[in-house]
Amino acid sequence: MTLQTPQRQVFIIGGAGHGNLGDEALLRYAVQFVRRKDPKIGIAVATPDPSVTRRTLGVKFQGLFVSAPRTCLFRIDKGRHYWACDEVFFARYQALLDFFCSNTKATAIARLEQNRGPDFVDGAAAARLLSALERSSLALVHGGGFLTSATRSRLYDFHLLAVVCREWSIPLALRGQQIGPFSCSADKAVAEDIIRQASYIGLRDKEQSIHIVQEFGGTAREFVDDALLTRLPASSLSTRQNCKPAASAIRCLNRLGLQAGNYVAVCARSNASVGMSGEYIKRMAVVCQRIAKKSHKDILLVPLATQDIRTLSEVAALAGTGCTVLPLDGKYWDAVTALENAWLTVSSPHHGLIFSLRGGVPIVSPVQGDYYLFKNKGSLRHYNIDCNVFDLEEPDALGVIENLINQIQSSYTTIKNTILDGNKALRTASLAAESSFWALAPRA
Repeated sequence: MTLQTPQRQVFIIGGAGHGNLGDEALLRYAVQFVRRKDPKIGIAVATPDPSVTRRTLGVKFQGLFVSAPRTCLFRIDKGRHYWACDEVFFARYQALLDFFCSNTKATAIARLEQNRGPDFVDGAAAARLLSALERSSLALVHGGGFLTSATRSRLYDFHLLAVVCREWSIPLALRGQQIGPFSCSADKAVAEDIIRQASYIGLRDKEQSIHIVQEFGGTAREFVDDALLTRLPASSLSTRQNCKPAASAIRCLNRLGLQAGNYVAVCARSNASVGMSGEYIKRMAVVCQRIAKKSHKDILLVPLATQDIRTLSEVAALAGTGCTVLPLDGKYWDAVTALENAWLTVSSPHHGLIFSLRGGVPIVSPVQGDYYLFKNKGSLRHYNIDCNVFDLEEPDALGVIENLINQIQSSYTTIKNTILDGNKALRTASLAAESSFWALAPRA
């Protein structure tokens, strides 16, 4: 393979390509952000499914799709070792570190292309990803979820990306990140090494993340408030010509017998890490029943990814009358409008909360597991509503929900205005982050 001379190209990598609405929105924003800087800058997007990403970005997107995993290299090997983070995983991680540190970029790409790299890596796919990276003047990682022990495989995977960028002198920028929590010193050390190498680090929960960095004596450096999703007006999410995204969503609500501002939106994560069990589904069904009774409003279950639909359908079947699943019907962004126009949103997934807060909608967040407790509290602390996040497995979880609904009912207008004021402050901080980005990542 003949390596091309580096050009003005930004290599974007993150969680997009899996149909998760929040990750797709972040990718769309990242592309718009780069295009605002200079419409002529080349863009390469790493995605495991170019068809999904093309739908996200629209048919007019001019750029390169790199068929590659959502993280870096390990996901090319989709074996159980990746998710287990076992001894085999760490042996492979070390082998890849040695490979990239002992070969020039030309040699590394050539060896991978010829399947002469580590035997557990798909050489052709790795060569595609690294060739696009090598031709770029900036690597931009959008979205969080990897600077933590909770997703350890991604942490070490992205560390490989950081090492490659360092060895190849490619600036690395991180946007919309969360730092921590960590369960061991080795994970902290790897996270700090990534932080040390990044030219720019934007945090979605600056106060909480900086506290974590200080706790483990991390690198002293500048971190930026970077609430990405607050910078996405709903109209920018439409991939359809001459059609506001709100219009089709409102029509859909009307067909379901619902009106904007007069239903409770519920999002439940169909991810094994937070509970796909029958017990979790039963708990969410009881939550829906209790909320419907307390609020006197219908429940609209809103999928944030296509894989959510099955879980939500099971919840709706158990919850009974007055509980409906929003049909996406190919209208990918209608879920955003449905969340922005709810009276209240109950969500364990982080993006369900953020999309709702964009519309000034009060939220309640029952979660399973310490990671989502940490994650959601961190993002909601800015609004002073982090107390609305609690563990669904608490003995009195249903009582907590009822108390929160009582508070929301009695002070609804005040709470809504407080959220909208918080959005204004976050947008101001995010605009400042945008203005500083290109100064901190100057080569792009």
